[in-house]
Amino acid sequence: MTYNRRAELDCCLRSLLAQTHRLHTIYVIDNASKDGTDDLLRDHYASSIQHCRLTQNSGCAGALQYGIALAHHDGHDWIWLLDDDGCPAINCLDALLKAGTSVPGVAAVSPQKRSVQGERLPSEMIWDSASSTFIPVFEMARSGSWMSIDYAGSCGLLLNTSVISPAGLPRGDFFMELEDYEYCTRLTKHGRIIWAPSALLTHPPQQPALSSAVFWRRYYWWRNLIYCSHHLRLKLFPGMFRTVRSVAGESGAILLRYDRRLWRLGVILFALWHGWRGKLGRAPKWVHTSGERTGRTNAVTATDSRQATA
Repeated sequence: MTYNRRAELDCCLRSLLAQTHRLHTIYVIDNASKDGTDDLLRDHYASSIQHCRLTQNSGCAGALQYGIALAHHDGHDWIWLLDDDGCPAINCLDALLKAGTSVPGVAAVSPQKRSVQGERLPSEMIWDSASSTFIPVFEMARSGSWMSIDYAGSCGLLLNTSVISPAGLPRGDFFMELEDYEYCTRLTKHGRIIWAPSALLTHPPQQPALSSAVFWRRYYWWRNLIYCSHHLRLKLFPGMFRTVRSVAGESGAILLRYDRRLWRLGVILFALWHGWRGKLGRAPKWVHTSGERTGRTNAVTATDSRQATA
């Protein structure tokens, strides 16, 4: 999936083409980018990728849904999901496939993710029933080539297409945020998700959640979190009590330390209301007044037992 991140996409595609396990097909799902992505793909990657340009920005979730459906329709055995700013090591796919084909009943395999500085990123989680919360997998990691987990972010996830028919596709109406969490809860009903630490992927950490440049994302986070809890009855990352406490704490921080307080509080209040009512899809236009960055750039890859697709 991609939206207005030409430079990052170029780096991602070069890393895919350098993989030791050759990719069968690379699908670039373009969320109607306006930054010259078309020119980049036409001039440098026309013979290497399939450029699928959507008519409008459908968000991370919509592009993810579209890409998986397309790769599954084309009959691949494995689909590798990547953000445009994800940079896998050249043997990453090899390591993912080795883990996925050696462990029975695998629905998906996730790599170990680190920042450019080498810092471990908490994007894979294990549910801890004692504390009723998710714990980053590296805090519980033990020696071994793989470990069962409950949640993995979509970037770098290698998906076994045998589970797509029973589990379905990601929900495009989430638009962005927690679409991968909701999808993992369905995948684990039809197979296990495993973490393969020998598969390495570099990914930038998220910007601070309350910064002006990305605060609009809080709308999707809170809305989809409430929707998952109230309508789908799924386990929450912080639990309901902690969710209420987090909302109160975030609102207090906005009142004390941040600008554009009414806009920020409005984003949170509308998110909670829309999540409770089940109103999904794209946020109201005023939510994005700080600057629009509502699409991630991702490559969707597919592979059969001999070849891989991105």
